[in-house]
Amino acid sequence: KSTRTLRKDSKIRKSQSRSQRLIFIYQSTQQIMKLRRILLYVFLSLTILYASVCAYMYIFQRNFLYYPYKNNYLRGEKLNVDFKEISVPSTEGITLKAWFYKNPQNKYTVLFFHGNAGKLGNRIYKLNELKNLNLNYLIISWRGFSGNKGNPTEQGLYSDARSALEWLEKNNISKNKIILYGES
Repeated sequence: KSTRTLRKDSKIRKSQSRSQRLIFIYQSTQQIMKLRRILLYVFLSLTILYASVCAYMYIFQRNFLYYPYKNNYLRGEKLNVDFKEISVPSTEGITLKAWFYKNPQNKYTVLFFHGNAGKLGNRIYKLNELKNLNLNYLIISWRGFSGNKGNPTEQGLYSDARSALEWLEKNNISKNKIILYGES
């Protein structure tokens, strides 16, 4: 081949390799853009999912807090004391079911606030232990629990607790002889 032909072939090859490089760069850029779009969609989808879960939990948070019908402490034990089932007046016209045990020989009284699940009978094993420790007790059932009217709310629980404390004071049990005990 002549030198002219070789030069011409070389220019064609250079031209082809330059255009092939441009095509490769263009295709790579397209793939990167496509990957970025996919990652953006995944990120947005996860963000929307996360926001939806947070909104659901916020809207239905009360359902995650209070379980008045869950019996998670039943052991089949019987209460070993003679207690009085009493009614403690609270706010909003609600009366609270409560059990009161008093032995005049005992010096202290435990005001027992049960946790966010179950009813009074679920705490029998603890009440038996309080008797063994020579302690009197008043255990109240929150509004919405153990057949009490109303729905449990934070403010309602505060009102119920204050009402129980007032009931003890009205029944001649001084504040310095009351032990507050709560579960959650």
